[in-house]
Amino acid sequence: MSNCHSATDGDVDIAMALLIAYKQWGEFMYQNGTLVRDSEGNPISYKKEAQNVIKALVGLVPEHTTWDGRTAYLTGDVGVDGYIKSGNSWGELTNWRTNQTVYPDVTEMPYVGGGGGSAHYCDYNGASYFYEFADWLENGDGEGSEWEISQCKRAAASSDWIVGQAYRQGHIAAIGKVQVSDAGTCSFTQFNGGEDFRFAWRNLLSYMWHGAPTYNWNPTTHQIEAGTNTYERDMALRHAEYLKNPEGRNGKCCKMGASPDPGQPMWSGPAQIVQAYNMDGTKMDMSGSNYTLGTGAPSAVISGDLDFIADMYRQSEIVWDDASAESKNLNDDQRYILSM
Repeated sequence: MSNCHSATDGDVDIAMALLIAYKQWGEFMYQNGTLVRDSEGNPISYKKEAQNVIKALVGLVPEHTTWDGRTAYLTGDVGVDGYIKSGNSWGELTNWRTNQTVYPDVTEMPYVGGGGGSAHYCDYNGASYFYEFADWLENGDGEGSEWEISQCKRAAASSDWIVGQAYRQGHIAAIGKVQVSDAGTCSFTQFNGGEDFRFAWRNLLSYMWHGAPTYNWNPTTHQIEAGTNTYERDMALRHAEYLKNPEGRNGKCCKMGASPDPGQPMWSGPAQIVQAYNMDGTKMDMSGSNYTLGTGAPSAVISGDLDFIADMYRQSEIVWDDASAESKNLNDDQRYILSM
């Protein structure tokens, strides 16, 4: 729809899905051995669509002409300041673009996607994805421009840096929004139980896929520079230790699931994990779901603790659609059968 705009998390997932499809199945789409074509009769190309979507994440679109004849540009999901935005038409995370002349779009947007300084959905960051996008555009057959490659690299590095700032402030990987001052100071807040748990997903996955990065983010110059860091690894190990016994951090224990039996034994370990947590480790959403379990998988793998990995997998199987909200109305067989 012409009056609707995108959210970055959906955009990057679509881009990654297309890139995986191309690498897994080749350039063109087939069904039962027959080439699939679009409405105009052209073969559907995973490669072309991956290029289109990934480049749109970092692309520049002329938006208006300034009073002095310059062209002001609208960016995709990565701002001129190098930080990932909350969507293609959202403002940038900082006001950096209004005070620099390095890039072609140096003016603040007066209409759509304008000035910075607003809180950004922190779980939309995706260091893991943007490292892959940059590598494909630069070293594969993605055919990226210098701007597109640079923007992907900056998005990855700035996402790394934000994880590091969250770690230094003592948080676990369950964060809603982030604000970054022009001086490079981060502040974090919660959002809700359907969002914040995903912070652990695309970011911590980066260390699992790529190991430590080969460059850093400079929040003052908004550029990448030589170096490395362990931001994702550090946060992953902290998150894993928390998920091993989430109640232990607060000196508590709990029952597993929503069984109506008042004599149910108390449990510890991953069986205690609920849907969502605050960044200080307190519970945000007590629902029984696999949200935190699923997005915590990269931290479990990075920890290298095979017993913990097994417990996380087992618990994910148990609570996937466990009908916990309806448990009191089900008999024992139904509770088992409905836990798919």
